[in-house]
Amino acid sequence: MSGEGGSFESFHVTNPRDGVRLHTLRWGHGPRIIVALHGLNAHGWHWRRTAERLGPEYSLVSYDLRGHGESDKPETGYSYADQGGDLDCVVRSVAGDRGRPLIVGHSLGARIAMPWVTEHDPAGFAIVDPGIVPHVNGTPPPRTRTRQPLVHEYASREEFMERMRQTNFLRNWSAYSEEYAAMLIEPGEHAGSVHLRLTPPVMRLTMQDIAHVDLTELYSRIDCPALIIRATEGHLGEAMAARMHAEIRGSELVTIEGSNHNVMLDRPEAFDAAFEPFLVRVFGRS
Repeated sequence: MSGEGGSFESFHVTNPRDGVRLHTLRWGHGPRIIVALHGLNAHGWHWRRTAERLGPEYSLVSYDLRGHGESDKPETGYSYADQGGDLDCVVRSVAGDRGRPLIVGHSLGARIAMPWVTEHDPAGFAIVDPGIVPHVNGTPPPRTRTRQPLVHEYASREEFMERMRQTNFLRNWSAYSEEYAAMLIEPGEHAGSVHLRLTPPVMRLTMQDIAHVDLTELYSRIDCPALIIRATEGHLGEAMAARMHAEIRGSELVTIEGSNHNVMLDRPEAFDAAFEPFLVRVFGRS
């Protein structure tokens, strides 16, 4: 991961099934393709630091999930099938016949990618701190912890940025954190105000449309090199991480101590130390 600077391109990929346009970013044009999915209430820029650390042999593509960032925000259609269809369109658009990409998913992105991975043949799958919980008869267990959520609207950009500096998710503040936070918002209805790009209805729909699916049933069907990254202060519990490692054949489990859920920005050097050997495993040495 030698780093090749910040050159990128921005474009849209359209899902022909429902016409949803996905804002897509691409760093590099190397033959080793990585497609990265972000988490809930995030955006494709979340992967900028990772992309800029890669060498010229790589191409990292990320996109705003439907309902997020600059992608379309339909009133319905947030199921695994809908989201997986988006991923398939992005992969086809950027990979074509150039080979199989490595799929990387953080949080919600890892959950969305998992069914797709079981039905396709990616070069590998990096699963970064997803909040997967076991279900009983299709019902997830009750939440055991709470945190103060972001509100939808803030009186000013400065108020929002100060709120983000105080969150545990961005405690290791950097230029990447500032960019990440700034791209979560857009001008609000009142003078000087801002609001989250992810609206409350879309957030509810996104979680409702996937909450009933027990992804633990898919672990044994993942048949590609897999890396599981768990943050000790994140969403993936120790027991579930161990289960994933045991049931995903040939998987690697890396636990990053003292890291919060937003591990790529909170502990970037530790994330690189886990991710770089996996790239070598999947693609070989340069």
